[in-house]
Amino acid sequence: MVYTVEEGQINWYLNGEHIGESTLNTSSPSSGPLLIGNSNPELMDSGVYSGLIDALIIWDKPLSASSISKIHANGILGEPVVQKIVDPKIESISIDQNSIILTVSIENPTGRMRVLSKEELNSSGWEELEEFEVSDIEPGLFEVTFNPPSGDQRFYKILR
Repeated sequence: MVYTVEEGQINWYLNGEHIGESTLNTSSPSSGPLLIGNSNPELMDSGVYSGLIDALIIWDKPLSASSISKIHANGILGEPVVQKIVDPKIESISIDQNSIILTVSIENPTGRMRVLSKEELNSSGWEELEEFEVSDIEPGLFEVTFNPPSGDQRFYKILR
């Protein structure tokens, strides 16, 4: 779970995806203590967090949606959170019978590749394709082949 606050706007993220936004209900920052996992009884939603927090990072500036997604991807891959991950670049696209073939270049390829899809570009939530093949063409260049999900038109992205 991630949230950013910028100019009175709170943006919420779960698993690297933007899930909503709200407006900050105060005009000035608090000078009180920062409470993590325990809330102040004077607050409306008082209570104690029951569970484990395996990672906590506080940045000194709001992160972009792209940065949040990349940090999440690093965590899934077991990579250091702040390691630079460069998303694969789609060099070419072709269609062979019922398959889509993407030629993809990746700088410093490590970890596993993921293919995601959705019907509407403006809709939230990408669906991860379970079945696809990755073939090496040459160092840093790969061919990703998959059968597209049903539907008239879909959008795709490759992550690692």
